[in-house]
Amino acid sequence: MSRIRSNLITNQAADGAPTVQNGLVISGVTTSTSFSGDGSALTGIDATQIVTGNTSVQTVDTGSDGHVKINTEGSERLRIDSSGRMMIGTTAASTLTSADDLTISTSGSTGITLFAATGNAGNIAFGDGTSGDDRQRGILQYHHSDNSMRLFTNAVRRMTINSNGSVGINTVSSDDPNNPGLHIHGSAGDNCRISFSTPTKSNPGSRIGYYGLSNRFGLDVYYGLEVRDVAASYATRFKIDNNGYMTNNQPYGYVRFNTHNDTGGEQRQTNVNTHTVENGMSHSSGRLTVPAAGKYYIGIHGNVLDNNSAAQYLYINGSKSNGWNWQQNDTVSYWKSSMVGGVIALNANDYLDVYVTGKQDNASWNMWTVYMLG
Repeated sequence: MSRIRSNLITNQAADGAPTVQNGLVISGVTTSTSFSGDGSALTGIDATQIVTGNTSVQTVDTGSDGHVKINTEGSERLRIDSSGRMMIGTTAASTLTSADDLTISTSGSTGITLFAATGNAGNIAFGDGTSGDDRQRGILQYHHSDNSMRLFTNAVRRMTINSNGSVGINTVSSDDPNNPGLHIHGSAGDNCRISFSTPTKSNPGSRIGYYGLSNRFGLDVYYGLEVRDVAASYATRFKIDNNGYMTNNQPYGYVRFNTHNDTGGEQRQTNVNTHTVENGMSHSSGRLTVPAAGKYYIGIHGNVLDNNSAAQYLYINGSKSNGWNWQQNDTVSYWKSSMVGGVIALNANDYLDVYVTGKQDNASWNMWTVYMLG
């Protein structure tokens, strides 16, 4: 086999590279400091793309729709169009107003993942288009140092969601950071509110919050306030109407008794003339039973005839309740009228009775009432 060994080969005039008319076959590695020429005339090389199997990076220029695209496994995955917009998983940019610079489309879930080292943050920033580092006016930030999500507007941190789900608005940390909750911190004007409004009503809406000018916490309501119970098909439990009148559906009951003759001692009243019970209060032969634990107002009024000790007594669960009675002792036989009333705490299903000593007058004089205050 013949060999030519040389450290320099030039053309005949020794002023340039030699011309090989019939081609050149090189079986080894070829090293060149530069290359020039029309790549489309080279066999095995496409001037518009780099190809490895069925994966390629390709440039396309039709004269009006020049774009770059990346294909993997025979399918286009990414495109940069003639306007500089980027599309991932699609060949068409989004038509949403002011949201077409980056479009991501997939048959499943879409998303962007930002990785940052522990203690650092991942940011999605929104700038105002001016020069300088302060052009980032809005930022959505997740900080790995404390696993908090932060929202900035006008380059100022406005809202923070900490790792426990506690939300602070206009404050870095909520007043209860260890539990899910919402804390709104007022501005320099000392006001902070939550407002409610609907597009179908011509009204100023309702608000709840702290009103700094008057140093109070309060409600601004429109045409009243109502509290409903979802478990009871949204039944109204408490209401204040537009005149300020309150209805709260509290349990109550009253009983009027017929005339009762003197038996010489305490006698439970069972001869009912009329009675009314509402909202869970129950009645049986003059006895009232409360449906829930709470504070109750109790009032007893009577007109009794007795020569020695006309009296009315309250019994709770079968026992006399001291202090809940009225009594008049004298030797004159005439009608003695009096009443007793006050507030007492009762448990659910406590039952109450009225006992009388002496002859009780008719129903127009003898009545007792039980009303739940709360």
